[in-house]
Amino acid sequence: IAMMLGVVSLDGNRMPPFWFPKGLKIGAKEYLEVMQHVVKPWLDATYPEGNYVFQQDSAPGHKAKITHKWCEETWQHSGHGPCGHHQARIAIHLTMASGAIPHASVDALKAAVEKEWAEMSVDFIVKTCKAFSPGSRPC
Repeated sequence: IAMMLGVVSLDGNRMPPFWFPKGLKIGAKEYLEVMQHVVKPWLDATYPEGNYVFQQDSAPGHKAKITHKWCEETWQHSGHGPCGHHQARIAIHLTMASGAIPHASVDALKAAVEKEWAEMSVDFIVKTCKAFSPGSRPC
């Protein structure tokens, strides 16, 4: 089993897939480390003006108290929380890649997922983000 974290935005941007190390039990602490050292830097580089609102799905690491506390401390006071008026809504999806389609190895599975991720059209990403959160619209 391979675990991937992907971030897409309403304007069609996508963060390169982040693959969690094999065998890692992903709890709130591990998830938060990725948020701090991978996701937040990508958001800051992609939206240097801070024009985004961060939105998560309901994976366990997303719902943890330490995750909520960090998000509030990181974004709420800087205007990046759900109350801010921003141009991009970010939807984050933690996807478990399983053996739904047979692959010769985990590396082959990762390569297939990364290929599909890279080939997603901007139109597809925008439509998917709008469907994920119907209220998400540029301000």
